Amino acid sequence: MSSDWPESTTSYVSAESPDWLPLALLPMPSTLRAHPERPRSEGRDTEHVGLLRLPRFRRRVDVGTYEPPDPVAPPPLNDMIDEGVLIAAAAIRMAVKNKGILRTLRDRSDYDGAWYDQRVRKELRRLAEEKAEDADRVTAEIGGARGRSGKGEHASDFRGIDVARLERRLLLLRGLDDRFRELAEDADYVHTLAVASRELASSEIADSVKATALRELGPVDRLSDDERATQLRILKDDLANLLP
Repeated sequence: MSSDWPESTTSYVSAESPDWLPLALLPMPSTLRAHPERPRSEGRDTEHVGLLRLPRFRRRVDVGTYEPPDPVAPPPLNDMIDEGVLIAAAAIRMAVKNKGILRTLRDRSDYDGAWYDQRVRKELRRLAEEKAEDADRVTAEIGGARGRSGKGEHASDFRGIDVARLERRLLLLRGLDDRFRELAEDADYVHTLAVASRELASSEIADSVKATALRELGPVDRLSDDERATQLRILKDDLANLLP
């Protein structure tokens, strides 16, 4: 078997060669030299030089310069108040509906339309008081944030840069407070919300009674054709005996 390796390596290393000369820099036998058709490794392009495999870096693609989007204007305050009222109305319907179900099934109370109106009005006033308390808290936060520089260390650590956002939040809370108090005195709005709550409660009570009745009734065996004919004949005879 022939070999390209010489009998000794003295032909590759001369006496003047330094001892630290890397082996990769020495001439290599043809059997170990990179073949020109050797496939490239997967992942990134490489170029073989002796026993070394050097990466071949690809040309950088110019993707342009990042431009931040234009700032978006905040929504109008009145729109935010209207959305808050819609969310609150849905929550009030659910709360009054649940109270109505407990009142009917647990307390055995009769239907009383005035009770639903009073309950809706009470929920509106409760929400108004809640927003007033939140507004007082935000007012105190604004006072503590004025004159403080830097960035906050936690979510409730407000600084001077947060004052504008807090002031807008304060206006929203004051607007919701005023709107809830106005709606609590609006008889038509209160009655409409009370009727919707009552209908939800009645629907759930009816579904519950129906499910309970079907569960207690149990499975019903279907009659065969002969049994059905017999029962109809008996019923016919009973009806004939009842007629004069």
